[in-house]
Amino acid sequence: PFEKAPGLPETENDDQIQQMVEERDAARKDRDFDAADGIKAELTEMGVFIDDRKKQWSFRRARSSGDDRTQRRVRPFEKAPGLPETENDDQIQQMVEERDAARKD
Repeated sequence: PFEKAPGLPETENDDQIQQMVEERDAARKDRDFDAADGIKAELTEMGVFIDDRKKQWSFRRARSSGDDRTQRRVRPFEKAPGLPETENDDQIQQMVEERDAARKD
């Protein structure tokens, strides 16, 4: 089961987010990838990042509502397989995504 990443503050949306994350996980297990992708898109718009490898969810920097980048795929680049996990992986991923978005603008 997925859990909230350690060290994050409690929010009024934690229960809703946890339920959505669990629904997404169930849809993935049922191979209903359209439903899973839809739930993930909703979570992304809410500023939630899901780490499938760690089975955790956390907050991401919120984007302004007028920013159309929220419509693109959340993680267009992935870390190469076989590389070790580091504490900076999420920050690096965010920087890669920001660079990719800037190149497309």
